[in-house]
Amino acid sequence: MAKTIRELAARQSDGVEVRLLWDVATDSVSVVVNDMREGGCFRVPVEPEHALDAFNHPFGYAALRGLSLLAAAEAA
Repeated sequence: MAKTIRELAARQSDGVEVRLLWDVATDSVSVVVNDMREGGCFRVPVEPEHALDAFNHPFGYAALRGLSLLAAAEAA
């Protein structure tokens, strides 16, 4: 089975990891944020034309969609 998720970009700073992912099968793009200090995470689906902006400002995009950093236990 072919891998359908491709990582387009990744960065990490001060315990926060941000990844830009492309799902080849659905042609959808999302930004995933993991806060390794607090143990929280979230995923934000984004329009392809806004992918880099969302990657650079994931908390702003999450706020626009009403998302917040969830504790790992809540997200599971």
